[in-house]
Amino acid sequence: MKLGNSTPAKLDENSAQINILAGGQIDKDKNLGIFNQDGDSYFEQHFSILPQNQIVENAEAMRFAMAHQNPMVVKKATGNELNAKRYSYLSTNDANTVMWVLKPGEEEGTIARFWNLENNSKKLVVNTIDNIEKVNEVTHVETVIKKSESAQNKLVIDFN
Repeated sequence: MKLGNSTPAKLDENSAQINILAGGQIDKDKNLGIFNQDGDSYFEQHFSILPQNQIVENAEAMRFAMAHQNPMVVKKATGNELNAKRYSYLSTNDANTVMWVLKPGEEEGTIARFWNLENNSKKLVVNTIDNIEKVNEVTHVETVIKKSESAQNKLVIDFN
């Protein structure tokens, strides 16, 4: 990263630079890197950057960092057509827990991955709009660790 003529008080938009090496061949003599970009010609990089002096809580920083990957789709809403209690797929009781993945499971069901941004264990309560038939705790490759039955549309998780 090159700061250019930036100062702690002002970002100089005309001289600051961020340069990325995306899989280049970095040393011909030792055959390091990826020769000829492995045939690829297009590389897209995404960054989430906040000012250094902005005070950010862990959960807010994580949400900001993930938001650029999957930006929200926006639609004009009028009146009472959107109601959070009716249209929220799920909600939690803790602002310092981030849901960072919600996706169809590889084999079945829906995978929801949560991240506890605090240093202590807690009981996370997840509420859904539909009844949950069954719950499995799974690894990152979706191997079942623990099976349990659910209670209606409310799930309580011991969250480390």
